[in-house]
Amino acid sequence: MNEGVVMGAVMGAVFFIAGMILYFFPPREINNIYGYRTSSSMRNIENWVKANKFCSRLLMIFGIIMLIFSFIFKNTIMNFTTLGVSIILIFILVEIKIAKG
Repeated sequence: MNEGVVMGAVMGAVFFIAGMILYFFPPREINNIYGYRTSSSMRNIENWVKANKFCSRLLMIFGIIMLIFSFIFKNTIMNFTTLGVSIILIFILVEIKIAKG
């Protein structure tokens, strides 16, 4: 199997599994170890819960997208680009969600 496919599939699977863990076992309190940690998400418990719930869903969605793209593009560079874009989009979307209240 092509190494680009394997790398993309592994990255997608890691994102999806991380999203599942965060969704089913969300952090109960604001902490510096586990969860979606930014200054805005850690400002109060409402932001913390909202950010972690939304981030878990986005991780699963982008994990599936990365899995699909790994079989379409079969290129290591393209899969790393998809990874980078996914991370940036997750960050932006969660921060927008927190800012809207």
